[in-house]
Amino acid sequence: MLIVNRLRRDKGRSNLNRKSLHRSMSQNNLLLHCPSDKAPDHRHEGKIITPGPNLRWVSDNLELRCENGEIVRVTFAIDTYSHEIIGWTAGKVGFTGDSLRDFMRLCIKRRFRQHRTPHAVEWLSDKGRVNTSYETVAFAIGLGLLPRFAALSCTASKGVAESFARTLLVDYLYAYGRRDAVTVLAQLDSWFEGYGAHPRRA
Repeated sequence: MLIVNRLRRDKGRSNLNRKSLHRSMSQNNLLLHCPSDKAPDHRHEGKIITPGPNLRWVSDNLELRCENGEIVRVTFAIDTYSHEIIGWTAGKVGFTGDSLRDFMRLCIKRRFRQHRTPHAVEWLSDKGRVNTSYETVAFAIGLGLLPRFAALSCTASKGVAESFARTLLVDYLYAYGRRDAVTVLAQLDSWFEGYGAHPRRA
């Protein structure tokens, strides 16, 4: 800005303020456009279909609020083709990078009975710091997972996870006891088993 105004003064012109300079640069296509993190403004005209099982898993977190004010934090991974729960974990503390990496390993072990996927599996999650950290991404790739990220506000790509979260809240949490965290944690295993026996298809 200072250099521009100095050059203008040397030529006998008046100074520009920031808005005038910005408008002039915009009219002459001299501005750099930053990529936006917002989801594209368009309608989806169909469904995102996964061609088979164990090709794309979606991971998400939800908070279960108890009647006494305690919160149980649940993390789960679900197959977008079969809608089967791959794995889940729960507790009263927040999720960390270490616990996420342990969870990834747990899901692979449960599904494939080995420490690495036999083929590439997409791991879809939101763009939260824990999911996108270098350590987590590198660890996931080392396990055979392909990390994919959706914006925190974007539910279109994570419809299966959103649907499961609603089912867990309505059909289980609100229907059964949620007096406190101990009560909820004691029932979670049976809730996940109940959902697994009758997975909802989108």
